[in-house]
Amino acid sequence: MVARQHGVYPNQLFHWRKLNQDGSLSAVSGGDEVVPASELSDALRQVRELQRLLGKKTMESEIPREAVEVMKCENGLRAHPHCRGRPVKGVCEVLGVARPNVAEKLARPAGWQDGRYARKTDDAGLIEAIRDAVAHLPSYGYRRVWGVLRREQARKSAPPVNVKRDYRVMRVYGLLLQRRVAPPRPQRRHEGKVTVAKTNQRWWSYGFELR
Repeated sequence: MVARQHGVYPNQLFHWRKLNQDGSLSAVSGGDEVVPASELSDALRQVRELQRLLGKKTMESEIPREAVEVMKCENGLRAHPHCRGRPVKGVCEVLGVARPNVAEKLARPAGWQDGRYARKTDDAGLIEAIRDAVAHLPSYGYRRVWGVLRREQARKSAPPVNVKRDYRVMRVYGLLLQRRVAPPRPQRRHEGKVTVAKTNQRWWSYGFELR
């Protein structure tokens, strides 16, 4: 109705209203270049995002990449010394490790020990039995030695020996058989054609079958 009263098209009125909301009219009155407030807010948002990325990259550059070799030990990869004062996510991304694994290790108490290595087992009796079996059967590997021990334990009505324990004890005390290295295969000297030493010679063979 206002546009009709002043002889202005409605779309032109809507355009002026949008310019007023974006702050363009104040720029026009001041003689400055017209820049909508929406574009200004987008530019400021991009500046803040770039500042955030710059800070993130600066923090990541402070984390030494050589720490991966230093942190490798018997109990695995420990990244908690480098997580002090830094986010765990950024440290894990730079070092290339799994965040759940690092978070689990950060939650461990100071006196934590790996049960796989801290457990003490009495293998004196098992070692003597393995040595006796190997002395009489030197060509037996850990599988056959385990079978001998299992039969002896069954004869004595005793619990059987675990095969993994048998392998571990034999590996620790150097009682395993050495692996046989396969000899290198000779290369093929011809491609489907048998060669002879002299001319006018032919390879032949015969077969004999009983039925």
